[in-house]
Amino acid sequence: MALLAGCTDPRLFKTMEGHTIQDLEVSPDGQQLLIAECETSKDNYPSPPDRWSVRLCESETGRELKRLDFPASRVAYASDGTVALCSSWEIAHWDPRKCGEPIRIRSKAPVKDVAWLPANRQLVSAGKGGIRLWNIETREMERLWREEEVQGIAVSADGQRLVAYVGSKGRNRNSIHVWDLETRQILHELTGYNYNYRLAGLAISSDGTTAVAGMEDGRNTAWDTATGEKLQTMYGVGKVCDSAISPDGQKVLAANGIRSGGPMTGGGKNSLFLWDVATGKISRRLAVFSNKTSLSKVAFSPDGRFVLAVVKKEEIHRWNLSRD
Repeated sequence: MALLAGCTDPRLFKTMEGHTIQDLEVSPDGQQLLIAECETSKDNYPSPPDRWSVRLCESETGRELKRLDFPASRVAYASDGTVALCSSWEIAHWDPRKCGEPIRIRSKAPVKDVAWLPANRQLVSAGKGGIRLWNIETREMERLWREEEVQGIAVSADGQRLVAYVGSKGRNRNSIHVWDLETRQILHELTGYNYNYRLAGLAISSDGTTAVAGMEDGRNTAWDTATGEKLQTMYGVGKVCDSAISPDGQKVLAANGIRSGGPMTGGGKNSLFLWDVATGKISRRLAVFSNKTSLSKVAFSPDGRFVLAVVKKEEIHRWNLSRD
């Protein structure tokens, strides 16, 4: 495993002192970065809504372009360049290219994840109220797909496939489903992972052909969404903090951290790995940090030319995968 060259100082962005990064996403053209952050609470209670914000920054320099006051815990770009946002009890649709405020919808149940379907101008939310489809014009719920708790969702760039992790921590049987968004039907239940551990990352390739789930037991599992067949289980070190999949579905980016309650191989470090789905082996080790330097969110650029990772919950680092 060779360390990837290309950045001698990969730090791209550092949030304001006393703030933590909740989520990040790269725009469809790869030129901009959307960052959800909040003021760090000293007593471990959630910060008030007025201490949260969403920043739009240049992906090359990290320079801030725009800021939106919204308590977003999740941000998700759609193929048309607009954004879906969610907080605990609210979802929103926002066009960062314009000066207007987001269209906000109050949910009747706690929300954990959200996605925007540009072709139908609909929002999809997931949480304790299940998977819900919302009409952005009327701001009303159009359909409830599942009444069970849903921990996370991922939607393909073409808007044809949705992957959902159904269930909650401590249940005897959680499940991962692949949905056809046109028919609103479950295509497959994905198997071959340890559902006794908490979900750390869920992603689907741009073309919707490959899905990946990272669990806190240190494993990333990839599936063919057309057949439901397991393609590979990638055994990492420690626990998975987050994972993402390349646009072509060939690589998995995984942030691994120290698992509490036991030793960890690899020298007791927090590491960022690039996995090859075809072989199930690590193709590159992008970075190794000390055991005091945590990793959280990771992301691929839409063209697969660079990757991002949140370091120490307050910095965003960038690695270029091309060797131009």
